[in-house]
Amino acid sequence: MAIEADKAVVGGQYFKSLWEQFPEPRRAIARGYDVVVLQEDLPETKVADFKEYAVKFVDDIRKTGARPVLLMAWAYRRLGWISMAEIAQAHREVGKDLGVEVAPVGLAWERVTKERPDLNLFKEDLEHPNIHGTYLATAVVYATVFHRSPAEFGYLPTGITPEAGAFLRKVAWETVESDSK
Repeated sequence: MAIEADKAVVGGQYFKSLWEQFPEPRRAIARGYDVVVLQEDLPETKVADFKEYAVKFVDDIRKTGARPVLLMAWAYRRLGWISMAEIAQAHREVGKDLGVEVAPVGLAWERVTKERPDLNLFKEDLEHPNIHGTYLATAVVYATVFHRSPAEFGYLPTGITPEAGAFLRKVAWETVESDSK
């Protein structure tokens, strides 16, 4: 299976600022895709803004015939005003209200952190993903988009052992399966 991907990213921004100040993400959506994955940086913004601007982005995505998916990010210490449970709840509510699937990356992240504290997912800044965190996020998005286990991944990036890769793919699939029920 061949997958083409693109991105429209403005570092450190969230839905409200992307909608109001940066036209590139909306131009990218208008180009048309099969699936558009939206990631809100919920620890950096307000839940009310997330809900309001998710509606706008999802409407734009649906106008192109694409399938929107919300990527649930993870909590981090610097901005401890919102817990992982609250981030998950906000994403579930928006997903339900808009009829949009949620890729529960944050929940998978939380599980890996509890079950394998030796397997660090963060870069040095303790907010952004390192190679393990990126691999986990990719596996969760894959499982959400394709409704298939990422166990078949043939790709294992440098720095991830086969054992760690298998564990991350397993957690990704089990998290998607349990969160979609």
